[in-house]
Amino acid sequence: MSKKEKTFRPKARVPKGLRDMPAALVRAEQGMIARIREVYERYGFDPLETSAFEYADALGKFLPDEDRPNEGVFSFQDDDEQWLSLRYDLTASLARYVAENYDALPKPFRRYQTGPVWRNEKPGPGRFRQFYQCDADTVGSASPFIGLFGTVWGIKNAFEDIAMAQNTNLAVVAPGIAEALLATGLGLLAAIPAVIFYNKLSADSDRLVAGYEALADEFSTILSRHLDAA
Repeated sequence: MSKKEKTFRPKARVPKGLRDMPAALVRAEQGMIARIREVYERYGFDPLETSAFEYADALGKFLPDEDRPNEGVFSFQDDDEQWLSLRYDLTASLARYVAENYDALPKPFRRYQTGPVWRNEKPGPGRFRQFYQCDADTVGSASPFIGLFGTVWGIKNAFEDIAMAQNTNLAVVAPGIAEALLATGLGLLAAIPAVIFYNKLSADSDRLVAGYEALADEFSTILSRHLDAA
């Protein structure tokens, strides 16, 4: 009598480095993100949504090797033989979007984006392969420190609003994060006049050097005339 073959039954399990989120956690996360978006809007940032996939050759430091196309990112080869990768953060997508639409964008361009990102890395406690990111950036500012200061200040206020809500787990750590961002903002506030002063000093120095060079040239011309006349 032949032995009866066992029917394969797949085991129900979450893939390694990923997780499910129950209703309470989903609602808490949605509430937190809604508050962050409100603050970003308040500070003049516009929303932007970009594709979850990018061409692998546009991923900067996470650019996969030819022999290891999935190193650091989740990638697959399309039917045109080009490699596509799930975005590993939101900044790479922003860089591609700005490069593609630079002439049509306002300057400075202030955008915020929230969404999931994926990294093909070894997971660990509190370190997942898929996680949510909130990003705010200022591009094309004539004064980068001023743009960065506005970004930091907006994020700081977002965490303060979350802490005041007292209805998410993040409310426990939000005050500390806000304090750290406040210190960063104050550092930038101190750096802005220093940069302005340095730029002015550098411009004045350049003008002074140009004046000395013009004087030296004029003196050399006058001396040459006198020597020729003699």
